Amino acid sequence: MTSTWAAFFLAWTLSGAGASKDLAPRLLMLTLAPTAMATLRTFAELESYVEAPGTEGMKLRGFIAFEDRLSVISKTKNLTGGIIDGATTLDGQATTELFSLSDTTLRLEDMALQNGRSETHGGCLSARRSILVFVDVVVSNCAADAEGGAFFLADESFLHASQSLFLANAAKRGGLASLSVLHSFIHSFMQSWKNTPRSFNCNNMAAS
Repeated sequence: MTSTWAAFFLAWTLSGAGASKDLAPRLLMLTLAPTAMATLRTFAELESYVEAPGTEGMKLRGFIAFEDRLSVISKTKNLTGGIIDGATTLDGQATTELFSLSDTTLRLEDMALQNGRSETHGGCLSARRSILVFVDVVVSNCAADAEGGAFFLADESFLHASQSLFLANAAKRGGLASLSVLHSFIHSFMQSWKNTPRSFNCNNMAAS
């Protein structure tokens, strides 16, 4: 019930935010994403999933070392990790950004993203005209040489984070994120603050 209320609250908020008209229904769909079924355990399996058509959800399990960034274009993807039956960690090995999104909706739940690296912007993830929903996600130790240690959001991209942590991400400008172009923004749902006071913890650095 809480997720349903959160979805409609976000839809209402976005309706007056000047964002694209299709933003609210896409976000609503992600917030109410169905439970994932099949399980992915390797980078090759994850790469095949994000490249394939379809919107079915998937489970991620174990430690997945990224060999390259995953580019996702014009798709809707739902990935659910796990703590009880196997922790989920996506690791950039300090050599690559994890995700590059264009015209995409992506929901990540219950996992850690770490050690992403970009020579330009968005150490963990860069997005254009995309929607991201993070639930119980930890993003840490990601870095970009220019801006957006963790994220680079552009062209009306939107990140909704609930009960998530952003720790020790670094960049020359915007240790946590760099928001480029009008109407790109980050939203931390107030329910998260109420349930977990430190749920949206930004312990990030901007180099001098």
